[in-house]
Amino acid sequence: MPARILILFLLWCAAAPLHAGTQLLRETHRDVRNTEVRIESIFGVAAQQGALPFRITIRNNSGTDRVWNVQLNEGGYNRTLVTRWSGDIAVGDGTEIVREVILPFAPNFAAYPYRNLEATFTSGGLNPISRSTGYQVNSDFPTLALSQALATRSLAKLDDIIKKKGSSDQRFGEAFDAERLSSEWRAYTGLDVLLIDFKTWKTVASGPRRAILEWVRTGGNLHIFYSSTDFPGFSATDPGIEGLVMNPGQDDRGKLSLGSIEFKEWDGRELPSSLVRDYENLLVRSDQLDSQYRDNWALAELLGEKPFNSILIFGILLTFAVLVAPVNLFYFAGKGKRHRLFYTTPIISVAACLIIIALIFIGDGLGGKGYRVAFVDLQAGKEERKLYVAQEQISRTGVIVETGFEGDQDLLIEPVRPRDSVFAAFQRRAGRNTTFHFGGRNFEGGFFRSRSEQGFALKAVEPTRARIEMQNPATETTPPTLVSSLPAAIGEFYFRDENKRIWKSRPNSATEPGGTFPLEAGTESELFNFVNEHSDTFSATVRNNVKRIGRETSRFYALPADPSAFLIETHPGIRWTDDSVLLSGTLSTATELETNTAP
Repeated sequence: MPARILILFLLWCAAAPLHAGTQLLRETHRDVRNTEVRIESIFGVAAQQGALPFRITIRNNSGTDRVWNVQLNEGGYNRTLVTRWSGDIAVGDGTEIVREVILPFAPNFAAYPYRNLEATFTSGGLNPISRSTGYQVNSDFPTLALSQALATRSLAKLDDIIKKKGSSDQRFGEAFDAERLSSEWRAYTGLDVLLIDFKTWKTVASGPRRAILEWVRTGGNLHIFYSSTDFPGFSATDPGIEGLVMNPGQDDRGKLSLGSIEFKEWDGRELPSSLVRDYENLLVRSDQLDSQYRDNWALAELLGEKPFNSILIFGILLTFAVLVAPVNLFYFAGKGKRHRLFYTTPIISVAACLIIIALIFIGDGLGGKGYRVAFVDLQAGKEERKLYVAQEQISRTGVIVETGFEGDQDLLIEPVRPRDSVFAAFQRRAGRNTTFHFGGRNFEGGFFRSRSEQGFALKAVEPTRARIEMQNPATETTPPTLVSSLPAAIGEFYFRDENKRIWKSRPNSATEPGGTFPLEAGTESELFNFVNEHSDTFSATVRNNVKRIGRETSRFYALPADPSAFLIETHPGIRWTDDSVLLSGTLSTATELETNTAP
């Protein structure tokens, strides 16, 4: 009888759900009773790039209201790039606060596969609490997150397959609890793919569901697994996801702006081992940041190369050495006048520094210059009303007084690895060490250092009331009537209607906010050439996705007269040249607007 009970217990343990997420720290302050701090990860401790969410819980029974300063630090002193988040959390006496924190990570080219995350909690009068957690991220295999239903019977087996391949990859993925999914789109940017079963997807709350779809629109990948046994009538062509465009000739794959959604059938119990092959050739985001900006990046070509004047630097150093040593010693402070060394040496040193500073100011100037380009996707229909911005930029700085900047929106900013040069801020595991410090919308640390070149890929999701409204559809003899409420005038404009007819703006016309577009019939080749011309400055992945979007129906494509109205602003000292924005999106209708504004 005991043996049968033991067997049943072991079977129950094997079938029990995996623990989703990881508890990194749980500790009680020794100075007071029942006052505890706790931190948990949702998708693992670290990622190859992007950002991940962490849940911080603080219970205060210390007898007084308190403020905890919390710091998350990922990296080490020998790392090219360290990332840090810090903030204050106020907790009233006798209460417990749960707060979600989004921590960005250095991409693999500026870090090492083995990561170290340190969490520190401090509050006046209490002992500080700190804990470091080591974690090995994958080097080549993508970063995946699996719902508990998918992971329960399968994750251990799939992890073992990855480890046996002999690479430095450690896991197939991390399990997550759907009830703890974040309502912030940036929380998913550390993932290459989110895998979720359809039954769980149906139960995801509206906030996290919207955040996941926002992440997909910015370039994420969502894979939904369905079982024909559980859902015999399931149709991937109608999954209830607004805006999803299914790939021609494929009923299991679709696109949502820059991202993708794929539907995979499974038996409802265990994932097959062959699933590893489906993901091992996926181009992971960290590799894109490493490889797609080094060669043939049009923005870097526009910036050009700045030669390093080694002869001038050598000449200044040689002159300084001659003046401060033999000339100073034998002429300025010769025999019997050695006391002059106390002021001649500082004068020579200060003069040399002033000369170098003057040369830097003359040669490099104050601030910097750069180029930036963005693809902006406007989704103004129904409940979305969002602008999705994918921006890429490169800049070269001269003298920078403040290396960080203050943003005016929640954004993801990721360093990229442009061509190697003596001014490159990041080379592969080389270059000057720096720290990116994130705190709300403050971006402090070495984002824009003096005399350096830095490239960034930025993403933002912004609420908006801007739209282009369809007032009257096209007829056999007249073009559609479209009205703009965008924040800037629109110059060149194209629209492919649901019948695949092309409409374009008339030559030398511009549509001001509130105005009606003067449209005439266009051709497929004109739209094709327009999209190609204005997407060639993007990196390869963004460029290919923008060109693919150019084939979608019921979409418009436009060039704003004032690109800055749609761009993400970073350092105010950078002088941006020839800003370029390709604006695209779907139209809203009067019916949708009435629905949105209804009480």
